Amino acid sequence: MIKKLQRRFIAAAGLAVLVVLLIVVGTINFTMRYILSGQTEYNLNMILAIENTEKHGRARAMTDIAIRSQYFRAILDENRNVTALDLDSDSPIDKDDAYRLIADALASGSEDGRLIADQRVFAYKISGRRIAFLDCTPAVNTIYTLHQTSFAIVLVSGIGFVLLFALFSRRAIDPIVKNMESQKRFITNASHELKTPLTIISANAELLEAMNGQSDWTKNITSQVGRMTELINELIALSKVSEFDRPPLSDVDFSGVVTKSTDSILPVMQKQNKDFERQITDNIHVMADEKMLTMLVNILVENASKYCDENGKTDVSLSSNKNRAVLSVTNDYADGENVDHNRFFERFYQEEQSHNSRKSGFGIGLSIAREITEMFKGKIQVKYADKRITFELTLPESKKN
Repeated sequence: MIKKLQRRFIAAAGLAVLVVLLIVVGTINFTMRYILSGQTEYNLNMILAIENTEKHGRARAMTDIAIRSQYFRAILDENRNVTALDLDSDSPIDKDDAYRLIADALASGSEDGRLIADQRVFAYKISGRRIAFLDCTPAVNTIYTLHQTSFAIVLVSGIGFVLLFALFSRRAIDPIVKNMESQKRFITNASHELKTPLTIISANAELLEAMNGQSDWTKNITSQVGRMTELINELIALSKVSEFDRPPLSDVDFSGVVTKSTDSILPVMQKQNKDFERQITDNIHVMADEKMLTMLVNILVENASKYCDENGKTDVSLSSNKNRAVLSVTNDYADGENVDHNRFFERFYQEEQSHNSRKSGFGIGLSIAREITEMFKGKIQVKYADKRITFELTLPESKKN
């Protein structure tokens, strides 16, 4: 349980840091991309605004930006054919590449965009009969480098923070661990202390019945002692289950466990005039702890017996499906309409209508069942349809099977 809390703390803290890092890094990358795109747009507009196509005129007009050899432009006629090309002698591309870029830009049907020539990226913009190209390879490389650096920062920082969280996680959850240990000690001690007075009360009730015969008073005393004993046993079971981080697992005959559990409940169902059917596939094995698995199956079967409607029916089936063992326990349960069945797995959860019912429980059994299932890396879920409730337990089958 402690290791599970540590893993959850590390995962939650690591995820929070990752989200913050991604937001910060993403904002920086987006801002830089926006700035460089805006600068490219500004430079293209400046290039298109140049009136004189002579080199000295262009140089005079562009003294505020150092991109004289990084751009070229062309003048187009009415049919969008090139009538004049303004290409610097120091340009990284030749005239053939320049004409090809112009043709590709005009063929794209877009007034602006980006094209590649000679492994360089050019941004272009068309305005009337003018078309301008700007070599934005340095900006693209800057963004690419920023992306790589950002990824490295997120990766290294994420790993570093996770290691720090792992190092200090036990200290962070120590108050919770101490509180849990105190609760477990209280439950264990209180349960054992309550057993003695309950035993005395039960003995006195039996003595009164032997002396004066059975009465409503002694029946109520015996009934309440039974309920208190059941509660104590469930609390002790819950405490023991919570103590396990994960028990050692071994190959267990799941079919045999289910058969024994249903054998023990069958007389109870017959005494209550309830139908009981089972379909258990032989030789299904799972990796589990046999005692804990027996407790898990008993909880589900006894729960079905207890809450099955009068003169109702309970079905238990065990089968194999794609290397998964599936135990299904179904019983008639007319009162299950409009109930949040998933809350049955919460500790100490009870339906409001059950408080005054003779079937009322303590909301512990199914909580224990879920914890045991998680220990075995399985899954338990509840379904309700046609006034019948089904608890379905799925466990991975043993590889030895």
